[in-house]
Amino acid sequence: MKPERYQQICDVFLNARSKPPSERAAYLDAVCQGDDSMRREIESLLENDDAATNFLDNPVLGDDFLNHVPPSGSSEHGPRQQTAGDGKSPAQPQEHSHRSQPRATHGQRRGRLLTVTISAGILLLFVTVFAIRQTIRATRQSEEARRAMEIAIQHKATAEQAAALAALEAARTALQSDNVVSARRCLLSVPDSLRDEAWQSVMSRLDTSIVVFDEDDGEVTCVVFSSDGNLLASAATDGTLRIWDVESRRLQTTLLEPGALFTSLAFTSDATMLVAAARNGSLSVWDVVEGKALASWQAHAGAIHDVAISPDGMTIASAGEDGTVRLWDAAANVEAARLDHPAAVTSLAFAPNGERLATGCRDGIARIWRIAGRISENAMEILVAPADEKSCGLLPVAFSPDGKALAAAFRPGLIATWDSASGEPLRFFLGHRDCVTHLAFNADGDRLVSGSADASVRLWNVITGTEMATLLGHLDCVSAAAFSPRSNVIASSSADETIRLWYAEEQRSTTAP
Repeated sequence: MKPERYQQICDVFLNARSKPPSERAAYLDAVCQGDDSMRREIESLLENDDAATNFLDNPVLGDDFLNHVPPSGSSEHGPRQQTAGDGKSPAQPQEHSHRSQPRATHGQRRGRLLTVTISAGILLLFVTVFAIRQTIRATRQSEEARRAMEIAIQHKATAEQAAALAALEAARTALQSDNVVSARRCLLSVPDSLRDEAWQSVMSRLDTSIVVFDEDDGEVTCVVFSSDGNLLASAATDGTLRIWDVESRRLQTTLLEPGALFTSLAFTSDATMLVAAARNGSLSVWDVVEGKALASWQAHAGAIHDVAISPDGMTIASAGEDGTVRLWDAAANVEAARLDHPAAVTSLAFAPNGERLATGCRDGIARIWRIAGRISENAMEILVAPADEKSCGLLPVAFSPDGKALAAAFRPGLIATWDSASGEPLRFFLGHRDCVTHLAFNADGDRLVSGSADASVRLWNVITGTEMATLLGHLDCVSAAAFSPRSNVIASSSADETIRLWYAEEQRSTTAP
């Protein structure tokens, strides 16, 4: 009980005690005002006080007994009489009666003092009992509060465990759809204390890459291997070109053109120079060894979406938003030919022998142009998909290493291969949940890698058309994917500002338990 409450009860009790019993009920009604707990305490104290008062008002040793106790030197039969030998006459009865009155008054005082003492003791006893009761009640309330707190903590822990299990299951479900971003968000919502082995197991499946190069300077727009597979070039939206040593996995050279937004890169066959295409329509040639720009010119009226170098290193091809593909003399950097299209050209690829050039146009048609000798004015057209509201606006193309097959993608999640000579479809590959942004064959031609806006990289069996693995780790759109010409290493770039390397043969489907 709080000190204020205790003082309030004491004040009301003393006031009620001073009133006649017939007025106490009305007084308590007015003071307590519905506080039943306080009223019960005061009524209990009043009852005990009345019992004590009755006892003191009718003591076992009453005033009569006290008034007749003989004083010292007296016998129990009254005052001692004078003998004849004293020479004095006996005391008169009036004198005896006169002296006994003060002794009766003294006895009453003694009785009243005893009454006050006993009343004080009883009151002290009642106060002590009351204090003990309040202490017991406070202890009980404290214990109940402690138990309630323990129960609340247990309930909270149970709720956190249930939420963690739900988040883990949601992450597994997201992984079945290869939704890395959603799965990661679910897993990161689990408190550190509940991240057990099951959590670690699912988290490890979110990133199956072997190396991560973190650009930290903007989205990585493209990535390309050198012809020997020793170097890897990347471009970021901050105008930075980086050359990485694949074996040591270290940055070798940084090339910078402030304000440029590079969209595509291509190594020369000897890996000494790098051609970069930019969104402002310019092409630039860089010396990889010296780390400096050798030449730069305006190649298109609008953005350049893709650039490639012929196998013999003599021709540079660029695909533009202006609906043209331009062929450039690599030695003089002058235009040698132009291939017109009815819409923006988003990708291109040289055949391995350099005699043909495949282009992907936003009208949904892949075209194969013969460029050896006299460039043909008409190309073989392959209708990949109609240009309608379901199209992605991108049409990536890639030749197989033997040049017999052409891979292309236009509809969300749909990839196909065609016979490059007849234009007949060969295989269809379905798995991505969003637009395919890039395609590349391995050196043997039996594997196809694809990057997608769904943040995944997928590995396909070209012969059967089946998906071999989903490579997870990126958290945003995959802008490019490439096979090393000399190994089974896959490189990918993403808008999440990272480049990732993967071993193709070690990958397995993420949907496996």
